[in-house]
Amino acid sequence: MVTIILGILFIAVALYTILPISWGLGWMAEFMATLKGFVPLFLLFMGVLFLLVGVLMIKDKIEARKEEKKIQQQTEQENKESDGNK
Repeated sequence: MVTIILGILFIAVALYTILPISWGLGWMAEFMATLKGFVPLFLLFMGVLFLLVGVLMIKDKIEARKEEKKIQQQTEQENKESDGNK
């Protein structure tokens, strides 16, 4: 419950600071300047993060295929051995 109240409070304060209303702080220009500087860095960070996750997913798929082949070979070998014992 406290987190919901804090969330609403933070949103209200943020809107109060940036909205261009007569009784507000009117920080819209500063907010936009900060946003213009932040967005390219954020996109760069997210791009690098997505590349790393993509590479790791490909590595995991390759590792899973190797593991499946290994398990399949083991089961085939066990089946051959059990057929030979009969």
